[in-house]
Amino acid sequence: MPIPQQIGIYTIEAHVGEWNLAEVYKAFDPALKRTVTLKVLRAEALPKGVSTRMFLDRAQSAIELVHPHLAWLWETGEAEGLCFLVERYVEGQRLDQMLSSSDALEWQAAEAVLQQVAKGLEFAHSRGYAHGDIRPGNILISPELGAVLTDFGLAIALQGGMSASQYRSPELSAGRFPSPASDQYALACVLMEMLTGGKPPEGGSAEEIHSWHLQNLNSLESLPRAIPWQAIPAIRRALARDPGQRFPTIGEFAGEPARLVIGGGHERQQYEAAAESLRQAEEEARRQAEEASRLEALERARIEMQEELARSSKW
Repeated sequence: MPIPQQIGIYTIEAHVGEWNLAEVYKAFDPALKRTVTLKVLRAEALPKGVSTRMFLDRAQSAIELVHPHLAWLWETGEAEGLCFLVERYVEGQRLDQMLSSSDALEWQAAEAVLQQVAKGLEFAHSRGYAHGDIRPGNILISPELGAVLTDFGLAIALQGGMSASQYRSPELSAGRFPSPASDQYALACVLMEMLTGGKPPEGGSAEEIHSWHLQNLNSLESLPRAIPWQAIPAIRRALARDPGQRFPTIGEFAGEPARLVIGGGHERQQYEAAAESLRQAEEEARRQAEEASRLEALERARIEMQEELARSSKW
């Protein structure tokens, strides 16, 4: 598809990606003198029963979601027969591209992405919005901004119809609408992918994918360099099949691994202190035993000498 020079007032600078629903461009807004991300809708790819007007009206509600870790929506529009969304432009690499060039991320890097994306999502959840399409391809890693979640406008407009199957929670696969709990499940899937470097199988059923995640979770215990063992229970809870068994909020999920690791560190300090006390006690007991043995040997020697003297005196 040839790259247009202009769409509406926006001057196209580069084609940065495409997927089944939209062409994505880096563009310049001459009115406000800013660089933006322009997503041009492929109307023929819209789900059945969703018109372009309905799509744009729904997407418009995402404009209120302005947060440092969200690529917020500036506006929606139509020009030259094209429908488009204008997003905040974030300079960075997509997380899926980053993962494709490395086996896995270290725990500190993965936890930073988890914390930052969760902050953006918690902000959206507090205003009644769920994303429904959290995956590495929708997370940008910026050197200045950290992790930034994109496509909230598209996600709200489609109400979960665009979610990649590998990151869909069991309830989304059963036809329910996105919720904070389903976002939590998807973010836990992304965290698993960051830590293991393994990508969920495509085309599998919800049950197969859920089982794959649980098997992968078990493998984390053999990867001490990648994740503190204390964080595994938190991930397992976020991946619960029943949404009611997950954390009450995505912020609690994101904070739990760090809390457990810190708590675990405290417990380890207590353990090490107790172990040191035990070692010292054992050392003291050994010293006392050696001293007692030495004194016993001296006593035996004294008695033997007295007996020897007694025998000598008889002669």
